[in-house]
Amino acid sequence: MATKANINIDQGSTFNTSISLTDDSGNPLDLTGYTANAAIRTSYAAINSTSFSVALSNGQVILSLDANTTSSLKRSRYIYDVILTDSYNTVTRVVEGTIYVDPAVTTPVVAQTYYTMVVANVQQKILTGDTVYQSNGTANLTAVVYEIDGPPLLGYAYSNTLNTYANSTSNVIIVKVMSPTGVFAPTGNTSYILYDANTNANGIIMSVTQTTTQMLTE
Repeated sequence: MATKANINIDQGSTFNTSISLTDDSGNPLDLTGYTANAAIRTSYAAINSTSFSVALSNGQVILSLDANTTSSLKRSRYIYDVILTDSYNTVTRVVEGTIYVDPAVTTPVVAQTYYTMVVANVQQKILTGDTVYQSNGTANLTAVVYEIDGPPLLGYAYSNTLNTYANSTSNVIIVKVMSPTGVFAPTGNTSYILYDANTNANGIIMSVTQTTTQMLTE
């Protein structure tokens, strides 16, 4: 059964907390080979979620949110949990609880970056509020989806000099993201496809437009 642990977050501030895990003998749990995911939702039935950045170290799960993300937490109460997956693909919910958000009076002025991406060959659903990522070969660049333009279209083709990534009947949507941790780029020889960390959807990035304001559809 998952451990119950409530969290307090200051809106608009960088957040970090460590959760200690022990084995049956009371020793720090050996987390070698484990991966972790942690999500925040308004309710158990909510579709959209916000993901923590998660690190594992010496029997501890370290949860982090940047100031932009905590600024987006507008409610006073959320729920969360932490899921561990071992090398045998066994999934265990280890921690769950309530998040209480203390609203901010002074909010930092943060220069925001937004990306609008045309994504083809879309497999499964990418949803508003999901965390998406693209590997650049050494690290995962992440961002949060704030709008999807659809339904999927047909007839968008793309190729580079070495590989063809999408055919003329591929599913194409427009994905708009905020709070990026790096520079997103079209899928090519040195970059990889776009993944949705919440739904496991994926697709080929055909084009990328960077702006400093949200490009909302009328």
